[in-house]
Amino acid sequence: AQTNLLKNLYHGVTPNLIATPAAWSFNLFAYHTGLKIVSKLSPTSSDTSNTSNNSNKPSYALSSIPLYQVTGAGMIAGCAWSFCVCPFEMVKCYAQRYHVPSNKSLQTIYKHLGLTSGVYRGIIACLMRDIPVSGVYFTILETARHTIPNYDESTILYPFLTGALCGVTGCVVGLPGD
Repeated sequence: AQTNLLKNLYHGVTPNLIATPAAWSFNLFAYHTGLKIVSKLSPTSSDTSNTSNNSNKPSYALSSIPLYQVTGAGMIAGCAWSFCVCPFEMVKCYAQRYHVPSNKSLQTIYKHLGLTSGVYRGIIACLMRDIPVSGVYFTILETARHTIPNYDESTILYPFLTGALCGVTGCVVGLPGD
């Protein structure tokens, strides 16, 4: 009985292990793209370019972007995140519900529902969860980065604590949509 418990506990974990690294990369890319978009839309965007010679810094200054625009960029990232993870979420949920392996789950979804309409069946639920979560996540992240003294000099402690705060708050906000 204990073997089945552990086996069933991890049904559907493979899609998340595959999707998460790529989805986070795409989420951060979408967030920075969203920041570029909102910095161009900002009435004060003409003075927001970073004039330092550091090529690793973005061409917009986060401290000059209003917080509501940071939230908007985070929400854009949440939308992109939803479209990345929705197919994997569908496979995971199907595998967990019917106690089948992930590859069998994908085959069944494809056979009975088709590729696009099948794997994107839960896109509205993903959007309801991910848009507010990403908006809150990146708002807290940028607020912490700009209000905690010496944040950028910290290599482990402040980023770790900020990430924990962002994650916990995101879960509180996103749990009703999940």
